[in-house]
Amino acid sequence: MRLLLLLAIAAVLQPHALAAESLQGAAAAAGGDATGGSSSSIRIGGRQLHEGGGDDPRVAAGVKRLLQAAKLYRSRLPGGQTMLRPRQIHRALYGGDLERLRNFVRRMALGESLTLALMGGSVSKGMGAVAGEPSLEAWLGGWLAQVAPLAGTAVGGAGGDVGGAGGAAGGGEGGVGAVVAAPAGSQRSTVRLVNAACPATSSAYMNMCLREYLREPERVDLILLEYAINDEAFPDPPWENEHRKSFELLVRKLLRLPRRPPVVLLNTYRWHSEGALRGPTGTKRPSGGIYYTNTEAHYFEFATYYGLPMISLKAAVYHQMMAGVRGCQVHSLRYQTRENSSSDPAALFYEDGMHPSGLTGHRVLSELVIAMLLHAARSLEARPWRQSEEEHIRAPLPRPMIPRIGANYSVSEGWQRGASQQQQEDGEGDEGGGYGQLDRCLLGDNLRAAAVEAQGFEWLNEGRNPQAPKWGFTATAPGSHITFQPLGLDTPASSALNGTAVAAASTTGASAPPVSVLVILAYLRSYENMGVAEVSCLGGAGCMCGGSADGAVVLRLDGHWAQRTSQLQLGCFPALLAPGCRVRVRVAAESSSGKHKVKLGGLIVSHSAPGLAQDMCRDNLEATQRAAGYREM
Repeated sequence: MRLLLLLAIAAVLQPHALAAESLQGAAAAAGGDATGGSSSSIRIGGRQLHEGGGDDPRVAAGVKRLLQAAKLYRSRLPGGQTMLRPRQIHRALYGGDLERLRNFVRRMALGESLTLALMGGSVSKGMGAVAGEPSLEAWLGGWLAQVAPLAGTAVGGAGGDVGGAGGAAGGGEGGVGAVVAAPAGSQRSTVRLVNAACPATSSAYMNMCLREYLREPERVDLILLEYAINDEAFPDPPWENEHRKSFELLVRKLLRLPRRPPVVLLNTYRWHSEGALRGPTGTKRPSGGIYYTNTEAHYFEFATYYGLPMISLKAAVYHQMMAGVRGCQVHSLRYQTRENSSSDPAALFYEDGMHPSGLTGHRVLSELVIAMLLHAARSLEARPWRQSEEEHIRAPLPRPMIPRIGANYSVSEGWQRGASQQQQEDGEGDEGGGYGQLDRCLLGDNLRAAAVEAQGFEWLNEGRNPQAPKWGFTATAPGSHITFQPLGLDTPASSALNGTAVAAASTTGASAPPVSVLVILAYLRSYENMGVAEVSCLGGAGCMCGGSADGAVVLRLDGHWAQRTSQLQLGCFPALLAPGCRVRVRVAAESSSGKHKVKLGGLIVSHSAPGLAQDMCRDNLEATQRAAGYREM
C-alpha cells in the first residue's frame, strides 16, 4: 500500500496461545468498575518496581472488582450480550507472552494512572465512525470509564445512546444499543487514551516519524498497533524488504519504551479490497472477499518471535460476513443506505470500502481488545503476579528477526558471537545502536528547532482556521536562505524512543561516518506569488547530495503552477549525510510568477527505508492534499 505522506504532515501541522477456559471467561464479559488506591514501589537492581506482587490482597481485590464490573457492563448491553460469541473471540486472539499485558492489568486494578496509545492508520484514527457514532477509541473509552473510573466520577448504568441510532437497533444477535461511551476529549478513567494514529500511512512512515505522534513516550503503558491493511501485503522479496524491516524497527522501538508496554498487534481487515491477486498463470483477479489479503500472516511471525499479543478481526468475523449475519453484512456499505430510513443501522459491517462502521465494525474491534484485557485479568486471578515477571519484562530483546538488508553476515555466526554483540552490530540492541535511528521526521516545532541559520525566512502560521494551523518557514525575497542540520537534532522524546545512541551520535559531529539516506522537503505550490527554491548540502567532503559536491545546487523547487489550488508537494534527493551535515534552501532570483514566496513545511530523512520514502515523493494524491488543509473537503 502506498504511503500518503502529505496527509501525515498535515496531521502534525495540525506465555503462548490463550487457554480455552480463560478465553471463554474473557468472552463472557465486556466492561466494568474500578478500584481506587495507589501502589507503593521499591527499587530492585537499580530499577523502580511496583509492589503488589505475589498474593498482594490489593491486586486480588482490584482484579475481582474489575471482573465483576465487566459482567455488569455486559448485562447492560441490549440482550445482555456482546456482538461476538466466545467461539469467535477464541479463534481471534493470540496471547503471546502475557507478562507485559498482565502487568498493565495489574496496575489498572491497583488504580494507577496509565496511558493506552492507539497507533496505526485511519481505522485507529476513527474513520468510518461518522454521524456521532462511536469509534474504536470511544468504545474503549466508555468501557474503561466503567472498569477503571477516575475517583469521584459517576459510573452510570446504561447511559445514553452512543451512536444515535443505537437504541433503535435493539438487542439480539449483533444488537447495538445504549451503552456508555466516552465523550470526545474527555477523560473519565484512570487509563488515559492517546490517539497517535495517522490516516493513510504505513508502519514505515510511523517508524520514521514516531516522535512526532507519540509525544510522551515515557508515559505509555499499552500500545495497540494497527497496520494490517496499511502495509504492503505481498512484498517481493517477502521478508528482506523495507516494508517488513520498517515494521520490525517500529516494534522494537515500542517494546523498548521506558515503561516496557505490551505491544498488541490489532489486525484489521478489508473485505472490499481494491487490490488484485496474481494467479498461477500470471493473470490478475479481484481480491475482494479473499481471506488472506492483509499482512496478518507475516505479522504472526513477528508475534511468535517477540511474544506479542495479536488480535485478528478476520478470524473473528469472516465466516459471519460470508453467511450475512446481522452486524457483519458486507453486501452493501453503510454510507449507501443512510438516507433510507427503513434500513437497519446495525446490519452492515463497513461504512465505506475501507473503514468499519461505528455501530458494528468499530464495536467488534473494541470487544476483541476488551476480551484480551479480560483474559489477562483472569490469568491474574488464577495465577498471582510474581516479581520475576518484571525481570522478564526488562530483559533485552532478541536480535532482529530480519537480517539487515544487504548485511554480509551469517545468522548462525551471529548467534555464535553472542546475542549482545550481534545486537550492537545490528544497531538494535538495548545497549546501543544506530541502524535506522538516523531517520528524522522534522515537522512543526522540530522543524523550527532544526534550523541553525536563517536570513529572510520567518516561522509563520498562514492557516485561517485555529484548529488547522499551517506552520512553516516562509520567505518572500530573492537571496533569502535557511540552513537545517537534520541529523543534529535530539530531544528528550527522541532519547526515550531511540535509547542513548541518538544522543551519542548527535555529539559526534561530522566526524561520524556519512550514511546513505533520502532527504524529503515538503514545500508549498500555489497559483500566485510563488518563487523557486534552490537546495544544496554543506559540511565538506563527508556531505554529498545528489552526487554533487559541497554547496552545489542539487534540487530546484518551483512553487508556482497554473492550477488554482495551493498544495504541499514533496521534493526528494539522495544524500550522504553525517550528523554535522547541513541542508541549505535559498530563494532564487528567477520566478515564473513575478514573485518569490517560498514556504517549507517539513523535512524528512529516511535511513531505514529510502525506497519507500521515494514512493512518498511519487504519490501526491488528492486525498492527501485535502487532508493538508489546502483543498476543501
